[in-house]
Amino acid sequence: MVADFGTDGYFERLREVLEVSFDGPHIETFCFTPEELHKQLYEGHVTVPDSFEKGKILYGGAFFQPYLVKFQALKNTGLRKGKTSWHLPVERPIT
Repeated sequence: MVADFGTDGYFERLREVLEVSFDGPHIETFCFTPEELHKQLYEGHVTVPDSFEKGKILYGGAFFQPYLVKFQALKNTGLRKGKTSWHLPVERPIT
């Protein structure tokens, strides 16, 4: 989940989101601000690239489209997944 959560810390956001009743299938929940999403993608953290690689956008596809394009561009220039993390290309042409 990506949203403007105000000043809440990550775990406070997550706690609030998980308190919402949901009768659908189990989903793995992460609560990022747009800035955190950007940082996760460009610093090689595993969560966002894994989500883009294997996840499904449930809502807000237009918001994620530029990030998916950037993710694909990073893959085209050498972003690759190792055993435990994503490895960024030495030169990162897109920021």
